[in-house]
Amino acid sequence: EISIQGRNTLGTQLMKIEDNDECAGLSVISPMDEYIVVITEKGSVKKCEIQSMKLNKRGVSSYLATVEPNDAVQFADGIKDSNRILVCTRQSYMEIKAEDIPTLARRA
Repeated sequence: EISIQGRNTLGTQLMKIEDNDECAGLSVISPMDEYIVVITEKGSVKKCEIQSMKLNKRGVSSYLATVEPNDAVQFADGIKDSNRILVCTRQSYMEIKAEDIPTLARRA
């Protein structure tokens, strides 16, 4: 529902970015996805049912996760229980089955 803009326009503001914040990436959630998973730099993982998210005309109108001041979101995407996530660190990597991540309430 984002309106098409000409090349000389500024676009449509969907969220307010604070002075020290920046958009680091974008994920497209497929209608086939069941959950949204968020992984932070410090290793916190949250999986939430997409159905629990409230939508308005511009998209999602609620927060999914609160991140501590000394942490940051590293990954966010739509997944199904059949997916696997490969998490890489500076020293190693691990594969996580999406079905093994506990499903939490949006406000948890």
